[in-house]
Amino acid sequence: MPRVILFLRVHSSRDGLSLVEILVAMLVLAVLAIAGGAFVSRGQIDVGTQLTKRAAIEAANNRLEEVIWANPSMASVAGTTSTNVALNGISGFAMTTTRASLGASWNDCYKITVGVEYVKGGSSVQLETLRYK
Repeated sequence: MPRVILFLRVHSSRDGLSLVEILVAMLVLAVLAIAGGAFVSRGQIDVGTQLTKRAAIEAANNRLEEVIWANPSMASVAGTTSTNVALNGISGFAMTTTRASLGASWNDCYKITVGVEYVKGGSSVQLETLRYK
């Protein structure tokens, strides 16, 4: 005896989605897309800042090594000097090198400080070390 499978369709008064439901779904997706775009944009800004900060740290470290190893007598580094440097191909960032005595108890040492600003007119990195006279 053959089997007969009957498919009964339940009819409701609502077949499909209404225009209001589609508009609400589109609004939710638009809000999520805008929020996602804001996260991506902020992430790109942060990555750019970190790259510039890393370049500033490298520039300060190179200057500190130059001062320590190229000037054993420290005679050519007097007081505070300031120069402009380029970071990531962008020029106009200030680099400051300072040599200071530490007082009577540290009479045989200089304190050498190198600072590089990595946001123009804003944030900077600063490296310090002690150097025997």
